[in-house]
Amino acid sequence: MRSPSKTRKATVPDSAAGKIDPPCILIVDDDRLVLATLAYGLREAGYRVQQASNAEEALETIGAHAVDLA
Repeated sequence: MRSPSKTRKATVPDSAAGKIDPPCILIVDDDRLVLATLAYGLREAGYRVQQASNAEEALETIGAHAVDLA
């Protein structure tokens, strides 16, 4: 029987000149558990994370922080 494959942790690549800041991802969801779960997984993968629970908070966050993906 085959053994299960090991889970690989995703990593954010380094630039050729040295380390760069990881991309920042904005998560928007009205469910706090979904926000927490997604934020945890993305941080573990090496991303910076911002969270918002509604559209108004998302727009405020985008205005206050450099967000690479929303």
